[in-house]
Amino acid sequence: LILIIWTKKKFSKIVFYTSICIFPLFGFIALNTIPQIHGEWENATLYAKEYIDNPESFVSKRNYPMSGTEVRIVMWTASYHTFCAHPFGVGTGNVDEYLSKELVKLKQKELIHHNYNPHNQFLQTAVEIGFFGLLVLFSIVFFGLYYGFKYRNWLLIIIIGSLFFNCLFESMLQRQSGIVFYCFWICLLSSQIYNKEIKLILKD
Repeated sequence: LILIIWTKKKFSKIVFYTSICIFPLFGFIALNTIPQIHGEWENATLYAKEYIDNPESFVSKRNYPMSGTEVRIVMWTASYHTFCAHPFGVGTGNVDEYLSKELVKLKQKELIHHNYNPHNQFLQTAVEIGFFGLLVLFSIVFFGLYYGFKYRNWLLIIIIGSLFFNCLFESMLQRQSGIVFYCFWICLLSSQIYNKEIKLILKD
């Protein structure tokens, strides 16, 4: 984050946008040259294909212990089914109970003993608070990106982008570290945008 912002302020736009293009290239190289990362990617791709071909068969035939990717796919499936059955949420203290019931239906009783969360903040919010809670979470992401681009606040864009990406694979706002980090930076950067808007209004 610091490197990208420093590049933006220190050099021209051409250098800035070039550096943005280079970072994905490094990611691609790492994906194909580092064995651990390459192996994880291949397994994730394989599991995704198997799940798309036959979701019910994939979930029911998983045997514990599972890889992180397998656990996530099973928990995502259980969470999605729970949300469909309870579109207005099951309540913040009842997620484990309802997920446990769904895991029994999916023939994954072993996972109940590990108290896994949905491993996806969007599904976590949907199961807990329902559709309206999910709408609020998406609104935070949408308006954060909207105002970030409108006022060219690159740090806000990166923070919101990071939040969105991490929320796809982890229940980020279930941990104190996730709540404190993202709330602090989003509020701080949003206050800067608010101050800019006030100044523009006063000038007019």
